[in-house]
Amino acid sequence: MTSDPAKLAGTFVVEVGTRQAWPFIGFCDDRGIKSTEFRLYIDAPWTIGDTTGDADSHDTWMVSALEINNRTVSNVLVDAGSNLRIVFLDAPSVTVSGEPTATTVGDPWWLGDLTG
Repeated sequence: MTSDPAKLAGTFVVEVGTRQAWPFIGFCDDRGIKSTEFRLYIDAPWTIGDTTGDADSHDTWMVSALEINNRTVSNVLVDAGSNLRIVFLDAPSVTVSGEPTATTVGDPWWLGDLTG
């Protein structure tokens, strides 16, 4: 769908999980003629509501991320430091650091298209 995180607004979460070393959030955009799915991969510290973790906090990620499953994105913000904040309707926000850690292998977070 997009490499522009601002276009996440209006999509909804269809999956949360971990792929190899990276926590991810799967989104669906069904506003067009054909639905599009894509994932946000995380390789940096993150926060969901009051819970924090990093790419290695798999159990904490899964328990916390279930709170955003099937929720609609209302707003997305990326600040000057590349910190990503996703605001959901009736669910806690997700914040992902834009700062790579010593173990970050690429970008701290990125969007990957699943259906394109």
